Amino acid sequence: MSEPQFSLVAQIAEVDREIVMREKVYPAWIKSHRMQQGEADYYLGRMRAVLRTLKWLQKYEGIIKAKIEHAARDEAGGVESSKVTETT
Repeated sequence: MSEPQFSLVAQIAEVDREIVMREKVYPAWIKSHRMQQGEADYYLGRMRAVLRTLKWLQKYEGIIKAKIEHAARDEAGGVESSKVTETT
């Protein structure tokens, strides 16, 4: 069975939800010595980096897809190469 596909919007929402949950849970874990403050900061920092990356991808999604499609056409020979060849 293949993995389900999720849109960037759904992925961003999930990471945002995870960050909110961690911000609520981690203080109690730190207080009960289940986690150290440095660990909480590290894990939240990584999730925030994931969120920034996904938002960046979302912002440039159209450009990225267009570049990929253009490159695929070039590889398939669908677009003339920009190289000039000499005929003798």
